[in-house]
Amino acid sequence: MGRPFSDPSRVFARVLVLVALGATLILLSCAVPHDISRGVAWKQTRLNDINAQDEVRRCTEDLATIDDAIVRAGTGDAQAAPIPGFPHLRTTRFLAALGPRINKNDDLAFEYWISWLAQTAIKARAFELANLPQPARVTLHNHLKNNAAAVIKKCTAILRNFDKRHREARNILAATVNVPDDYIDFNRVIGIYPLSAIPVLISFDMWKERNLPSFIHRPGNSRTRGPVSYYAPPTEPKLNSPKMAAAFLQQMATNPLNLPRPDADELRQLAAAFAPIFAVEVTGTYDHIGMPKLEADNAPTLDTRAPIVYVQPSWTIFNGVPLLQISYLVWFSERPPSGSMDILSGRLDGLIWRVTIDTDGRALLYDSIHPCGCYHLFFPVPPMVLKDRAANEFGEGTLVPIDAPILDPNQRMVLHISSGNHYLRALSASETGGLAPTRYGFSSMDVLRSLPLPAGGRRSLYGLRGIIPGTERGERFLLWPMGIPNPGAMRQWGTHATAFVGRRHFDDPILIDRAFFR
Repeated sequence: MGRPFSDPSRVFARVLVLVALGATLILLSCAVPHDISRGVAWKQTRLNDINAQDEVRRCTEDLATIDDAIVRAGTGDAQAAPIPGFPHLRTTRFLAALGPRINKNDDLAFEYWISWLAQTAIKARAFELANLPQPARVTLHNHLKNNAAAVIKKCTAILRNFDKRHREARNILAATVNVPDDYIDFNRVIGIYPLSAIPVLISFDMWKERNLPSFIHRPGNSRTRGPVSYYAPPTEPKLNSPKMAAAFLQQMATNPLNLPRPDADELRQLAAAFAPIFAVEVTGTYDHIGMPKLEADNAPTLDTRAPIVYVQPSWTIFNGVPLLQISYLVWFSERPPSGSMDILSGRLDGLIWRVTIDTDGRALLYDSIHPCGCYHLFFPVPPMVLKDRAANEFGEGTLVPIDAPILDPNQRMVLHISSGNHYLRALSASETGGLAPTRYGFSSMDVLRSLPLPAGGRRSLYGLRGIIPGTERGERFLLWPMGIPNPGAMRQWGTHATAFVGRRHFDDPILIDRAFFR
């Protein structure tokens, strides 16, 4: 069931709560979310170890040299966070949440987790190095007297072996691993967040009243401003039943952490099985799905000749069990202005649709955002229901317009998307037979972390903080007190703050567990 729309009494009740909690919020916003001192101390312990001092020191210095070159060139990647004291490792919110849950005496599970952290760091640095300008790459090679990728691989093994010989490193790592949230507390303090949040909440309630009623109507009975273009997956799925999907997931979970971790081919098969149909209302070229490219000045543009849907695996922890999620990202060239004072318009726009897959091979829950992190909607599959606390929680709450339709065999979820603003306005279930759809291709979201430039070289679609340059919106001048950097701009996976009032992240692995139960 969805939340009822807010009436004036509820709005003013929220106002009173916000004002009453003002001082507390300001104090909390100044608190340090995580103590990194243990990681810094462990780094010094490594350097002071007599037996491994030279080798470890050299690797620590080499990794610092590589990272310094990346920082100076501005090619840093924001998708995974560094871990203080462990320069050979990086983490995501899921991996950070997983670490403390592993039994410290389970050597296999703990080493698998650390290997995952190491692989995450190696992968991120590979993109950062690929995006280095040629002069910086040559300078770095001359300094290292070796290929940087080879140095990273070698030094990762050396530092991992050192940590493995010292069991206390496990406890230090588990206590240190963390991903800072994507809110700027300073902005909330100087912007008097408890008061400035009041008009934001009122505007949010008005947006819900305007846009969410469309979900209760059958899409076929709703008027559209233009023709509808249908985009469907490229092929029929090999995994064409929940039983097959469940067996496939179980096959992928034969690792020490007992969680499904697909490789590229396995992800593609799962993506095909759960992929939606995009039904886009078209009134202009800005409603065509395409593939982002970079111009000579690094400005993003969109090639609509070949529609691409970008996929990304993630994991949530529900009832103590890690579940695989697959996200589908589509890009549009822009959100065009609806008038001369439209503060929401700007270059590039999009939609992210995510499915959480249960152990039985069925969808447990769907949710969606725009790539700005905005408009976070949840669609549980019965018998999943929203907890009363989550429905009435402080801030924006957990927004459930409707339950997700139950799909029959051979049906797919259809996402009905409005023209221009690209709001998700309805869901339905349909077979592709009578739709005459355009077939889209699959690609990994990772390809956006390193794109070719017209004159040679490569660059990430995203900037240092995971924000796509040139996609700024006028709303940033009004919403900066909410603490989200550059609100409204398009963002990289792992950097989506999804609540202006309150704190919430799209990749929070406990998000669903906190808000829903079965």
